[in-house]
Amino acid sequence: MDIVARARGALAKRFPGAVIEVGLFYGAERVHGYMLWAGFESMEQIDRQQAVYEAIQDELGPDATRVSIILTYTPEEYALMKAA
Repeated sequence: MDIVARARGALAKRFPGAVIEVGLFYGAERVHGYMLWAGFESMEQIDRQQAVYEAIQDELGPDATRVSIILTYTPEEYALMKAA
């Protein structure tokens, strides 16, 4: 299984129902992207990033270094951002 599929699977397991858009976009060597998840509603950004990091680390182990950044939004935050 490739690193993108493994990262997506790790996130889907930890954040059920999340919209996960990750990949090796624009020729990147490390996985990056974003997630929308209603469960982020009451979380500070630092706590969201810690939860994402833990999910990736727990599932990918040493391969976690192949993941760069996963931006995190609630569906409402994303909708507001898209409207601006």
